[in-house]
Amino acid sequence: MPNALLHRTLPIAFLLALIAAPLRAPAADATADAEVPGIRLEVTELKRDSSGTLTLRMVMINESNQSFGEACDFRADDLPCANIGGVHLIDAGNKKKYPVVRDDQRKCLCSGFNSLPANGKLNLWAKFPAPPDSVEKITVVMPKFMPMDDVPIRK
Repeated sequence: MPNALLHRTLPIAFLLALIAAPLRAPAADATADAEVPGIRLEVTELKRDSSGTLTLRMVMINESNQSFGEACDFRADDLPCANIGGVHLIDAGNKKKYPVVRDDQRKCLCSGFNSLPANGKLNLWAKFPAPPDSVEKITVVMPKFMPMDDVPIRK
């Protein structure tokens, strides 16, 4: 009878192991290193939506023992500090730059930013006007990071 018990408990143990297994983060569509070692930016999604905009989702990762960035580091020149309004997209084929969308008060539709603590992660997002439907890949540029070429645009 021990075999019968084993056959009943093994599937349950297997299911429990699957549930307890850590979830893996989705693979990044693009990654860029910062100008300083130990910091990277991962594009997790660049998606076209039905309203005529693109939504960029990223994770900034600090694997160093020092905090990174200041409130004004990632803003556009004409925006106040504490946001990532300086991120933009470049469509090299059509020779066009796409800045972050702004509301009627000229505030960017994007994440806020003050600093990234040592060994920390920060989820970021920004909205952009969508390029023509024929554009399937684009360059993402974030101040203080290397440009990320050929980032796929999902539908």
